[in-house]
Amino acid sequence: MMSSYPWQAFYAQMRHDIGFLECYAKFLERIFMTKEERENAFVKHSAERRYLDFCTAYPELKDSIPQQQIASYIGITPVALSRIRQKLKLGHR
Repeated sequence: MMSSYPWQAFYAQMRHDIGFLECYAKFLERIFMTKEERENAFVKHSAERRYLDFCTAYPELKDSIPQQQIASYIGITPVALSRIRQKLKLGHR
């Protein structure tokens, strides 16, 4: 069962507690910066670089989640990811 937080109470809390407001602002800033970095990577970096960045940022996920999800996250097809992984494997022999 999913629960939600009533927005009116949320906004009231922000009006009365500056620490809560500051925490929320930092949370939004972090979300925005992460989104900007991700969008920037799609424009500036190759698919191979995005995969390597993913492996660096999330080493525990590299082999534990389906490759299709990784491919989707870095904006390529599973076939393209398979080619990148094969190329990297051959390049590290």
